[in-house]
Amino acid sequence: MNYIREMNAFYDSLEYNPLSSSAVALWHALMHMNNKTRWKSEFRVAGMVLRIKSGLNETSFKRARTELKEKGYIAYEPKRGNQAPVYRMISLIENREDAQQMDSVGYEVDENSTETELPGEREARKGMAEETVTKQEAGEGEVFRFYQENFGVMGPFVIESMSDWVDDVGEALVMEAMKRALEQNRTSWGYVKSILQAWKKKGIRSVDAVQAEDVEFRNRKQRRQYHYFTSGNREEVIPDWFKEQREKRENKRMEVDPEEAEVTRLKIRRLKEELGYG
Repeated sequence: MNYIREMNAFYDSLEYNPLSSSAVALWHALMHMNNKTRWKSEFRVAGMVLRIKSGLNETSFKRARTELKEKGYIAYEPKRGNQAPVYRMISLIENREDAQQMDSVGYEVDENSTETELPGEREARKGMAEETVTKQEAGEGEVFRFYQENFGVMGPFVIESMSDWVDDVGEALVMEAMKRALEQNRTSWGYVKSILQAWKKKGIRSVDAVQAEDVEFRNRKQRRQYHYFTSGNREEVIPDWFKEQREKRENKRMEVDPEEAEVTRLKIRRLKEELGYG
């Protein structure tokens, strides 16, 4: 995509296909995110990220997105659950060239719509689209809300980094890393990222894989403990007080009573005399 030409075409199109200020802000935010993906034809981005970048609240954001779609500036496909929608930036250069070609051969061009609609069809479609978004996008950007509720305000760096991790491993794994950081009483994105990096190094890319790793870790720990208590080579730990008492008993046994020693010598002498050795 030629960014400069698209920008020029965008502002040219505003003269005959105007947008609200909210829709203009959202279009620029989407172009920025598309640029980050190196202009992929389709890309995913959470609504929370777009709202922060465009400075729009949730209601204004949804209205602006519907406006951009209806007027042919973008296309997007909502996803179920916590998955971010898929967006596609519609090339204004191609649209303008197509419109000029159609106009030159005498076709009537409706500048406010990309398709022919019957009276009342657009209003019905708009209502259906908003209902679909409400149902399918209720959990969109949950990781961003969770962070702000439990860690604090998100700066631009954290937003960019978290968005990259969500794209890489998914919202579920990022959420799991944040929960584990909170369990350790650590409330920084750096600590969350270190957990994600450790998992990625082990090839762990899902919550199920994390739980499997936890089970394996507990099993390894139990095996080490069992080996320690059953091994015959392990060194027994003897308390110092026990050693002192044992030494006292041994020293006491080594002490000789003089009277007992004299009696023993007399017995030995008599025994020798009886045997004829005296």
